[in-house]
Amino acid sequence: MSSDYEVCMPSDCEVCMSSDCDVCVSSESEVCMSNDCDVCVSSDCEVCMSSDCEACMPSGCEVCMPSDCEVCMPSDCEACIPSGCEVCMPSDCETCMPSGCEACMPSGCEVCMPSDCEVCMPSDCEVFVSSDCEACMFSDYEVCMPSD
Repeated sequence: MSSDYEVCMPSDCEVCMSSDCDVCVSSESEVCMSNDCDVCVSSDCEVCMSSDCEACMPSGCEVCMPSDCEVCMPSDCEACIPSGCEVCMPSDCETCMPSGCEACMPSGCEVCMPSDCEVCMPSDCEVFVSSDCEACMFSDYEVCMPSD
């Protein structure tokens, strides 16, 4: 073995481990796993995956992605992002946000809210509501409608 590899490999490991790796790397994996990783990391993954993660995390992701998540989540996201969503969803958001939405949508909102909207819009509202409006504005109205 080369001097670059200083750690013993068990018999069921087929890939060399360098001295800073403590866990066996199987033959289908090419990336070193440290001893706090339980799941094999494939060659195109650069971040450690714990045992409750089933999907690969690229190097820019810091949060575990379960197998039904296909989009990278940065460290300040706590909820899964489905493949059709491009914007981070915090844990209190339950509805997918497309890439043109910057604000969180609670589960009762079905319309996209841009970053300057702070009030939930139900699906039958067609005009954005600003933060000082409490009621839905329909497309026929251009003036804010307070809740009363």
